Amino acid sequence: MSVVLQILPIYQLAVLLVLPKILKNIRAFNAVQVKETTFNTAPQNLMMFQGMQLLGLILGIFF
Repeated sequence: MSVVLQILPIYQLAVLLVLPKILKNIRAFNAVQVKETTFNTAPQNLMMFQGMQLLGLILGIFF
């Protein structure tokens, strides 16, 4: 929505590229909620999402 309102640059839509991997991690976490096997999915999702968001902001600044 913020891209449509031109608050954020169009490059923020790059976050959608990691959406399938994030959804896969969420499904794995919901299937088996054992800390030893699924704990790393939360930080992994955070790093993927925030990394793509940061990349989109950097591209928006330079282009």
